[in-house]
Amino acid sequence: MAPSALGGPGIKVTGFFGGTFGGTNGTKISGTLLAPAEGDVYVGYRELLANNAVARPFTCDRMFVLSRGKSGSIRNFGTVKATTKTTPRVGTNGCPTLGNASFKLTGGGLVPGPNPNLFLMGIPQNPPLDLGAVGGQPGSKLYVTPLAIFATVSDTNGDAFLPLPIPTSASLKGVQVSFQVLDLDPVLLKFGNSDGLTITIGG
Repeated sequence: MAPSALGGPGIKVTGFFGGTFGGTNGTKISGTLLAPAEGDVYVGYRELLANNAVARPFTCDRMFVLSRGKSGSIRNFGTVKATTKTTPRVGTNGCPTLGNASFKLTGGGLVPGPNPNLFLMGIPQNPPLDLGAVGGQPGSKLYVTPLAIFATVSDTNGDAFLPLPIPTSASLKGVQVSFQVLDLDPVLLKFGNSDGLTITIGG
């Protein structure tokens, strides 16, 4: 009926029937395994039949199996470099999961706005690059090699938001993306930087 993790009785499983393929908007059926699973996946189906001779095996048009840890994850790395006013931070407004249309990157501890800043989206830069010679505060680091750069403006609380709705697409399950915020210091006209953040998209 549903995907499971390795193991035997007591493993919780959930099945979604219909709805968007790879999503959670179908008919939901949940339960626990009553018998050990053979390998990584256990699928069973049974109807109440008066004549067992007409019983048939489980069949479906299309099936997508998710393993444990499907809720997604968020991990910070690196060290922040403050501006003369504040200490930039990067975060999210929730868990990065398939179909989360309200998912956002958040910048906090930014220079109160309106003040420009940049969200970098890409892959971890290893080793980090010294930004001191190219517009950063002394000792600031580039932790993310940007594949895309988004300009935003902080509000009066020093917060900025970058909407990143996650579509319901099974191909995105397990994808990792990293982010960093560069915040303009209006006093020195040099960037301070947040730490880096890597999200793993869950199902």
